[in-house]
Amino acid sequence: MGQFEHALDAFSQAYELKPLPGFLFNIAQCHRHLGNFERASFFYRRYLTLASLAPADAAVVDDLLREVESKQAESKRAQEEEAQANAERERELVRIAAAKAEAEAAEQRRSEIAAKAQADEEMQRRAAMLRLEMERKNGQSGDWKNQLVHKWWFWTGVGLVAAGAGTTIYLATSHSSSPTLNPINGR
Repeated sequence: MGQFEHALDAFSQAYELKPLPGFLFNIAQCHRHLGNFERASFFYRRYLTLASLAPADAAVVDDLLREVESKQAESKRAQEEEAQANAERERELVRIAAAKAEAEAAEQRRSEIAAKAQADEEMQRRAAMLRLEMERKNGQSGDWKNQLVHKWWFWTGVGLVAAGAGTTIYLATSHSSSPTLNPINGR
């Protein structure tokens, strides 16, 4: 009737009351139908050990035993494959998360560098504007020494002073042929 869990409980209770080998076979069959292949294998082996079976009946039980052991091995392989697939998915998720974190960190660094560069540029612009404002307030337009040498009148003045100094030196050092009167000696 397909009620293997209920049947398993009933056969287990019956075996406790009267340990007949036939109950072990029925318990093994219930486990096989429920997909508990390891338990089914255990109870088939116990049945083969305790029951006095004809060779044909023993062959049927051996076939059932091979079937559940094969299904148990398939189930174990499927579980291992699923575990490997889950582990691979987990590793891939970790790799994706690490790559995402690395990309976010790189973007954060780029943003910080760009913000610093923008702040530096803004500070330089403000400093230049402040310098210009201070120069306007002082009536100057830059460093007075550098600005002075660019004025025409400065070089004109320098030229006149140099010419005057040169003339003075020439006149002071030149010897004239006319005798000088020295009022002290009377000559």
